[in-house]
Amino acid sequence: MSTPSEDSIMSLARSLKDQMGKEHGSSRRRISALSLEGLEGDYTEWAETSAVPLGTITALAGRAGIAKSTVLAEKTARWTRGDMDGDLKGRPVGVLIVSGEDDVKRQLVPRLRAAGADMRYVHAIQVHYDSEVNGEETETVLDLSEDLEEIERLMIDTGSRVLIIDPIVSFIEGNPDRVKEVRRALDPIAAMARRLNAAVIVVGHFRKGGSGPVGDMLSGSHAWRDIVRSLIIMAKDNDSGDRIITVDKLNYGQDGSSWRYEVQTVEVPVSGGRTTQVGLAVHMGVSDLSVGDLMDREKEQSHKREQQHGLKWGIEKVIEALDRNVKPTELHAIFKEEKPGTINAYLKRLADDFRIHRTTHGFYAPLSHATLFAAVDAESQEVETP
Repeated sequence: MSTPSEDSIMSLARSLKDQMGKEHGSSRRRISALSLEGLEGDYTEWAETSAVPLGTITALAGRAGIAKSTVLAEKTARWTRGDMDGDLKGRPVGVLIVSGEDDVKRQLVPRLRAAGADMRYVHAIQVHYDSEVNGEETETVLDLSEDLEEIERLMIDTGSRVLIIDPIVSFIEGNPDRVKEVRRALDPIAAMARRLNAAVIVVGHFRKGGSGPVGDMLSGSHAWRDIVRSLIIMAKDNDSGDRIITVDKLNYGQDGSSWRYEVQTVEVPVSGGRTTQVGLAVHMGVSDLSVGDLMDREKEQSHKREQQHGLKWGIEKVIEALDRNVKPTELHAIFKEEKPGTINAYLKRLADDFRIHRTTHGFYAPLSHATLFAAVDAESQEVETP
């Protein structure tokens, strides 16, 4: 009896896999036509008015390290106190947090206390398993594909109306750049949000070197932006140091609203009679600047730096090409579109960096002339020596 080849085994495996997929698909998927006649529209309820809708997913995105978690702590505090504008206002509600980057005791708890959260309404999800080696309980990482049913149970048990997953990519399987895998991760979460009429906030990062529309800078597949019903983007205003958040996408209302937060560093009491420093986000109200404005400003400044670098290089090359003493006024005429003061500043900088030579009487020359000038100076000194 001949042994099956590796190719035939792989072909059989693929065939069985395809057949299983079809069988499972037919048992789980059902397509129907819903008549819209007689249906009434539903009102959209808000965990935060015109920013975070209930019953669906909201994404908060920005560059790493700009205090997204600190701003979320401020929002969490308002939800637990019952003073967040929206349909939950007037009654404290629970917030359930899944944190993949922050230590619960060293970062999460002090940050929430600084924000004034009512800690009775805040819970952090932890996952443990019993070690088969020594039987000890060991903490492990949450897996949304396996643990979503338990998360839903915890939402109900704790009375939570808001779930924060920070950052989302730490808790999903597969490639975050692939549409199907992103949908496979987010669709069940969106379904849970609908069942509980709860707000789910997932935190993401801007991709490195991103360009194009600011809302498309969310790291990973465009499915992240497509699936969420509200996309809030965040950036730092380098002029003031404040953080700006903008509703870049909103399926249930008008997007474009922006708010400003001041981020302070405060001391918070911790165990052992000690204190620790954490960030505190202070809501400063509506912002005239949007995140898009900040990104445009950043691009303009980057473009200006590139132009200035080009001007500096151009001045150096012109002096080298002329191969003689050059007056600054000559360069003003050559680069007439630039301000004379800018050219003079670059001349000084080039000379300080030993890229060109500053001669007497305010002239500038190629660096190759410096040796000649040094020799002439030396001869002059020898002549003057008695």
